Order: sequence, then structure tokens, then C-alpha cells
Amino acid sequence: MPPILTVENLRVHFFLDEGVVRAVDDVSFSVEAGKTLGIVGESGSGKSVIGQSILRIIPSPGRIVNGKILLRIEEGNGSSGNLDLVPLAPHGRLVRSIRGRDLTMIFQEPMNSFSPVHTIGSQIMEALRIHSDVSAAEARNRAIEMLGRVGIPSPENRIDGYPHQLSGGMRQRAMIAMALICNPRILIADEPTTALDVTIQAQILELLKELQQEFGMAILFVSHNLGVISEISDDVLVVYFGRVMEHAPVDVLFNEPLHPYTKALLRSVPGIDTPVRSHLATIEGTLPDPYADIVGCPFFGRCTECGGETICRDDPYELTKVADRHYVACPRMCIKT
Repeated sequence: MPPILTVENLRVHFFLDEGVVRAVDDVSFSVEAGKTLGIVGESGSGKSVIGQSILRIIPSPGRIVNGKILLRIEEGNGSSGNLDLVPLAPHGRLVRSIRGRDLTMIFQEPMNSFSPVHTIGSQIMEALRIHSDVSAAEARNRAIEMLGRVGIPSPENRIDGYPHQLSGGMRQRAMIAMALICNPRILIADEPTTALDVTIQAQILELLKELQQEFGMAILFVSHNLGVISEISDDVLVVYFGRVMEHAPVDVLFNEPLHPYTKALLRSVPGIDTPVRSHLATIEGTLPDPYADIVGCPFFGRCTECGGETICRDDPYELTKVADRHYVACPRMCIKT
């Protein structure tokens, strides 16, 4: 099957008085229906901006300056084609008809995503009625059904509740219900389990996998948590300073990481056999100046493997294929292979 979403050479810049921030810098990937692409990286790496770009909800003064975001559209005669979302007006009728119906998003903090003065049910029903020709009664019934399917008890009563009357886990489930009410083809989950405790986090991940299997949707799962990424992803995109450092199937990435940044991230995660009270490994240094225009590898200043080799600093950034479905942006690694 051809990919349902393809992103090619995406660049997103924020034009500030102090300079230009290259939040997303030449990012490419694709995802198939029924598959999950994990996007991982530390804070400030540009993960969330990738999701915002696909939905065309980049906050001002950011804008897409280059690239394509191709959404596969099924035609009525059984054929299919790709629609490039980049040239479309972010607030235009076509984008608004796609957003919420074909493309939808779960945000990190549902309390900030729901309106506090409207009931959970009214907000879920509004999403459905905007994109479907259904009556108010039918919309209510479908909202109750969806709330039940995401594991909210007594959905016929909860539907008339307000966001503040639900726990964090229940609010996140309600957010998932609103995102899935129109049976979207692509779900973007931006740190959906960060604010939840481990038990609820596991339940939400299992719920997403069950719903994905039921609806056949593609998922882009954005997170800084490698444990969560390993649990839910089929493929993983490792992002640093707006660029892809490594792209590989999840088992390959965790068992045979190649880029020094990927290795450093994995070393920082405690394992089952990590001694109690031991110091966790850290990545020395910080992200580069956000206004810097870096030609080579942006991890150069923090890398413990390059040994100061100028090739890492001076060679133009390039994501190179080193094995089947495995891509790495490391000049030294590409020379060796």
C-alpha cells in the first residue's frame, strides 16, 4: 500500500526580531495506514512543530518555507491521488474540512484543549456535526458510544459533565474520543501521556493500539519518552535541532542504534538492571543557539564520538541510507558504511 502521508524536505522557520529559528529543517518521512511512526527527541528539537505543520496550525510568526506534505486522497472511482497541504490557506475551507475529519490531533494537556465553559459532550458533538450531516440526537448518541469505547464509565452521564469534573486520565480519554469521533485516517498524538501516571499511561497506550486496529488509522506519536516510543511505534524518527538524526524500524533503532545522539538518548534511560542510587547517564552540553544556521551535524558540539573531526562540523547535513529502512545523518558513520 502507498503511504497515507508523505512529508518531503519540510522546513519551518520562525521569523523573530532576534533572528530566524529553523524549527524544522529538511525533514522527510512517510507513514502507512495502520502503522505508527514515533517521533522522539529532547525538548526544543522541533517534534511538536512537525505535527503542527501537518495540521497547518503553526503559531505565528512561524511558517512553512519549503517542502511538501502529501495526503493520499481516495477518489470516488476507486483511484487515489496526493493532495499537497502546503500551498493551501491554513484557514481556508479545504484545510478546515480535512482537519478533524482526515487529520486530527491529541494534545499534551487536555485541560488546555477543552473549553472550560462547555460540556465534554457538546464539544465532541460539535466536531462530529461540522464534518458529518447528522442530527443533534444522532450526534449525541454517537458521542456517548465513543466515550464508552474509550473507557469512560457511565458515558450517558459523563457526556454532560465539564472538563474540570473529570480526572486527568478521563480528560485524556475524552480528548481521544473527540479526536476519533469522525474516524480520521491520521492521528497525531503530541505527548498524550506526559501528564499521566504510569498506570494510566499504559492504559492510554493500549487504548490507542486497540482503536488503531479497529479504525486502521495511521498514528504519528510525538514524545520524549523512549519507553513509550518503543511500546507503540513501528518506525522511529530521532529528531535533534529540527533535523532527523536517525530513522529506522523500532527494533533496529533500539538494538542497533548508529547515530551518536541516538546512542546517548538510549544510555540516559535506566534499565531493569540499573543499580539502585546510581547516577544516570546524561548528555553533556545544551542545544545549539536556536538562531544559528548550522551547515553540518548540529550534535557536533556535544558528540563524544567524532573526536573533533571537522567533517562532522563542515560537511553539509544529509540523511543517508545505510541499510533497508535505516537512515542516518552522521558523516563518520556514512564513511564507514
